[in-house]
Amino acid sequence: MDSKLTPQEFEVSKITNNLIKKSPVVWFLWKKKYNWPVEFVSDNVETVFGYTKDDFMSEKVMYSEIIHPDDIQRVQKEVISQSKTGTSSIIHEPYRIITKTGEIKWLNDITLIRRNKNNEITHYEGIVIDIVEQYNREKSLKESERKYKVLSEQFRLMSDNIPDLVWSKDLDGNFTFVNKAVCEKLLIAKDTQEPIGKKDMYFAIRQRKLYPDRKDWHTFGEVCINSDEVVLKTKKPQRFDEYGNVKGKFMFLDVYKAPIFDNTGKIIGTVGHGRIVTKEKEAEKQLQKQNKEYEILNKKYIAQNKELEIAKEKAEESNRLKSAFLANMSHEIRTPMNSILGFAQLLKDPSLKPESKNQFIDIINNSANHLLNLINDIIDISKIDANQMNVIENECKLNEFLFEIYQFFHSEVSRKKGQLKIVFKKGLADGNDVIKTDTTRLRQILINLIGNAVKFTHEGLIEVKYTLTKDKQLLFSIKDTGIGIHKKDLTVIFERFRQSEEASTRKYGGTGLGLAISKACVELLDGKIWVESQHKKGSTFYFTIPYKKGTTPKLEKKITIDKSADLFEGKTILVVEDDIHSTLLLEIILKPTKATILNAKDGFEAIEVCKKNANIHIILMDIQLPKLDGLKTAKEVKKILPHVPIISQTANAMHQDKQKSLDAGCVDYITKPINKKELLQKIAKYML
Repeated sequence: MDSKLTPQEFEVSKITNNLIKKSPVVWFLWKKKYNWPVEFVSDNVETVFGYTKDDFMSEKVMYSEIIHPDDIQRVQKEVISQSKTGTSSIIHEPYRIITKTGEIKWLNDITLIRRNKNNEITHYEGIVIDIVEQYNREKSLKESERKYKVLSEQFRLMSDNIPDLVWSKDLDGNFTFVNKAVCEKLLIAKDTQEPIGKKDMYFAIRQRKLYPDRKDWHTFGEVCINSDEVVLKTKKPQRFDEYGNVKGKFMFLDVYKAPIFDNTGKIIGTVGHGRIVTKEKEAEKQLQKQNKEYEILNKKYIAQNKELEIAKEKAEESNRLKSAFLANMSHEIRTPMNSILGFAQLLKDPSLKPESKNQFIDIINNSANHLLNLINDIIDISKIDANQMNVIENECKLNEFLFEIYQFFHSEVSRKKGQLKIVFKKGLADGNDVIKTDTTRLRQILINLIGNAVKFTHEGLIEVKYTLTKDKQLLFSIKDTGIGIHKKDLTVIFERFRQSEEASTRKYGGTGLGLAISKACVELLDGKIWVESQHKKGSTFYFTIPYKKGTTPKLEKKITIDKSADLFEGKTILVVEDDIHSTLLLEIILKPTKATILNAKDGFEAIEVCKKNANIHIILMDIQLPKLDGLKTAKEVKKILPHVPIISQTANAMHQDKQKSLDAGCVDYITKPINKKELLQKIAKYML
């Protein structure tokens, strides 16, 4: 059998190779042997395959060895099946190869079958084209089509669930899109598909034919066409008042229409939005009538106009403040995120010194706490707006309570190197200071007010005190020697997004929400809040809450956490958590305690673990679990292990979530992000 090319065939192949040299196409000549050894390959083979011409022709690399394992059987079948048919060429389905560097590439392969005089196959001659870019483009196109479909469906869902009318038309005035409101309120079409390809007049005429004796039954149609023509002529967005009768009832539309342009700038149609303002227009018409009838009250209307102007100015000022707030909010979020992400990356440096590592960790922690406080402020404002901020009263020793807050700020004040001092003066004697109030809200008020005093006071004194007034009110005051407040700002200082100076936001940071939240909390506790201040001399913030005398609260068992102790050795803790990172964090925190850790990823799995392990001592239960949520899981677990304490853990920050957990059978509640010390103390409280 002749196994080599004839001189004529070799010359043709040589010419082909020279042509291919100058193109991105690789030419192969394979022997008809197992593994398809390469007898000849074009010089540009290395640019696509990574292997040299010599790698192939010396048979160090067999062609079948570089075809992707998932594709090789298919390619072999194509060669075998096509060879048997007597065809002279094989057009392969695209397949993958693995280059010398391990990169996966997609190829197109057109193979010619070379036969000798006896019609026996001697060689395979292939033109191989790298189509990875084409493949990626097609993949990208499919993804774009998928996204377009999703966006289209979302737009349809959104537009069909608003009361306003939304539509688009081509240049001939035929509808290309309508939402449900257009069909139901204007065209009286059976569904959103019926109007496509039809004009306004089609539906107007159809309605008129139903009641030919009633000329006022449906008068919409012509006016829509006229306004479309104006938009097409001017090629600019326009606003129109369109009105007429629909099913015998008068309707007034506030319409906005705009031209649609293609990628070349050519106008291809119009898009429109209409809002039914019949009632508003009727009210406006009635008002005009009253103005004519009551001209003697002209002065009163002028005064009202002035009030409206003031309201408008306030609204504009509110919008300006909101815009400033949003810009500042972006800064307040991105700044700590910059520190968190930046220093987290620096921690990966293996050459980092221990002191630098500790410094970076402190920066990350401080930035995360700043971000958490910001989120809490936003949540609180949302709860205030939704009227969901509730009062949950409990008893506390006021002096101890305030001393804890004092200690909270003492370290921050100490960093100012002795230039600033903070003092606390109590108004009730120890033992007689037990009160009943919402300590969460009271702490929030004090931290906001004292925090502001620390922020805006560089040197001098911050004095925190309280007294009991004759009318049984606890009067708190926070006095500082800071930058003070302009007199003009005293009336608005408790409004949202306000600080004494706009420049204060940039210099000192903050969202301008703290005082607004404090005011809401004080009023929620049936108190009042006010401020006295002189610019550049200092400020004193006052607030009151009702004095409700409490009894001596029960002393809770205090647990001292020894970092070196095997705190929970011999105990078994079940962690029910679906998030792998949260699970890892809990395992790292609990590992030094020598406790045995069991894991469950969902509610049903947790129930099965409890059935198989009666020696569980405590359960950490995430609230938001897949399949069966944490609260329902807790109720089921209590049926199996009624005496095992359950501590719920969740990322939800709503105040009422704790009560929901207790109602479900949990003994306590901890919010994410989890504080290590707090977690260990809670576990020890219920397990030791």
